Amino acid sequence: MRAVARRAGALGVSLLVSFVSASCGSGQQEASGRLVWDKPPVIYRESTDRVLQGMIRNDGLQRVDVVASDLRMLDAQGRRVPGVATFALGYLHSNYPLTREPDLPDSEQRRLGRRTFIEPGRQVRLTLAWRVGSGTGAPVSVSYGTGQLPIRAGR
Repeated sequence: MRAVARRAGALGVSLLVSFVSASCGSGQQEASGRLVWDKPPVIYRESTDRVLQGMIRNDGLQRVDVVASDLRMLDAQGRRVPGVATFALGYLHSNYPLTREPDLPDSEQRRLGRRTFIEPGRQVRLTLAWRVGSGTGAPVSVSYGTGQLPIRAGR
């Protein structure tokens, strides 16, 4: 009976070590703070203007804090494409005049779509806008600091 208990205990320890090793492996480290498109984004075209809308998901293990003004659209050569980003679902206005806006608290920045917190496994809407012919190529990715989201080329 003791031999069976020892084998069961050894098997349990072996499984635990395997589980911990797998949990600490590169898969989770790579996923930390990683943002992905939930589905391919949609790009709308109007004359020289482009508007991209899509849902981004946090596939990481920790909450990600993203500020819209920190996002950078990049062309194929890595140059910045001028444009704007927002996490708002529609048009919103600030409670302050543009010329006299104070430092806004996080809650107001989130309400206006200027900042978002994305919990692991959650998703938020991202809208990007840019103008074609601004001296750079079309954006092929958007950098969020710790990674990049691809944008379909030629759009």
